[in-house]
Amino acid sequence: MKIIEFRHPNGNSESALRCLNYSIDDQAIVNILYKLFLGELNPVSDKTQIHAKAPDRLKVSIAKMLLRSSAAAKTFPASLQVTFELLNSQSRGIAYDWLHHLKAESAINPKIVPIVLERIYKILAAEDSSDDDRLFNLIPYLIDLNAAAFSSKILDLMDILLKGLHRTPSVTGNSLTLLNSTKVE
Repeated sequence: MKIIEFRHPNGNSESALRCLNYSIDDQAIVNILYKLFLGELNPVSDKTQIHAKAPDRLKVSIAKMLLRSSAAAKTFPASLQVTFELLNSQSRGIAYDWLHHLKAESAINPKIVPIVLERIYKILAAEDSSDDDRLFNLIPYLIDLNAAAFSSKILDLMDILLKGLHRTPSVTGNSLTLLNSTKVE
């Protein structure tokens, strides 16, 4: 593997990346970005760890690059690992963008919907987030993929939505969408 040194006259690695001739939809490039994000390319100083985690700032930069790639959305299981890393991080805004990117590329496997739903439910139940709407907008799409995963969580999700009504009226639209997508025909 050829090592690229990211020194640029501006002293900025992002500027150096822009100077390189690469395609973000090239699977080899996507795989390298995933390995860098997940810490598989970083040297490990602690022998008890398998991977050295990339710094959060680097993860955000890599995630922004991966958001421009349809090949990145279709790379499993790395896309799922990135989803959970981003949802567990402090910068959840990029995690919501990542989930919407996966949705847009139709890259969410119906078999993993229960896992994604469980993480989304924990986020919604644990804190008062201003980005609740972004997560709730994904729920009807996830229901379409795997409705069985919602049978045990629908009442809990409705409870969270109803609690959110006092914070913001925009939750009303999400409540109606959720009810509409779960009606029995």
